[in-house]
Amino acid sequence: MYFRCADWGIYSIGTHYARAHAMNEVFATSMYRNLPSAHPLFRLLQPHFQGIIGINMQARANLIAPDQNAFAKFMSSGDNLPDLLVNCCKELDYKSMVVPDDFETRGLKDLPGYFFRDDTVALWGILKGYIEEMVSLSYFSEDDVTKDEELQKFVEEIKEIGFGSFERAGAEAGAEAGAGFPKCITTKEKLVEYLTVLIFNVSIFHTSVNFKVNKYLGYLPNAPPSLRLTPPAQDDVITMERIMETLPQYEVALAT
Repeated sequence: MYFRCADWGIYSIGTHYARAHAMNEVFATSMYRNLPSAHPLFRLLQPHFQGIIGINMQARANLIAPDQNAFAKFMSSGDNLPDLLVNCCKELDYKSMVVPDDFETRGLKDLPGYFFRDDTVALWGILKGYIEEMVSLSYFSEDDVTKDEELQKFVEEIKEIGFGSFERAGAEAGAEAGAGFPKCITTKEKLVEYLTVLIFNVSIFHTSVNFKVNKYLGYLPNAPPSLRLTPPAQDDVITMERIMETLPQYEVALAT
């Protein structure tokens, strides 16, 4: 039960807000700053990132503000959201966002019955195929990619400004900052991968961790956002009475 409570906090701040919202704001901001509205990549990306900056501003003002936030009213970690967010961001890394590579790195490529992997890898392939066709309409050679100054500035700002203070997940101290994002793109293949990462994250990944999650988190005993008693000692007897006293009150269930 305590693990489920901690998992709720990691999901809401790390998986949902940090990766599925805050990271996308970095991509959107660089897009608006560096790609003209007539640029083919702006036309490809903008429909997916439309509205994300405004949504995130509302979240920072109302849900995760340090002085007063809605999460503090029903989450055990609500009073320490900045620390939780920092810890979650330590795991953000470009390579982990390349979906097929991520499953292989984590040893999940051939795990039987892992339907999330099966679905997301299939959708990744469909999206990548679409982006390959779109890229081929405007970039006919590697030289076209390399010489696109607006594209290169778009990519550079994401790494240097957006993730400049992030070290690569699992890297040794002093490793190059930028969360593993490339500083430039020189091939059509890499450009296709990069754009697939961005669009997948703001669309398919966000959908997978948002719209269906109520089936997992909606039943309070399965995933409580907060608990009222401290974890039991090793030899404590766990009774139904203690469980009911530990679970949050009815109002919290309504809020989540």
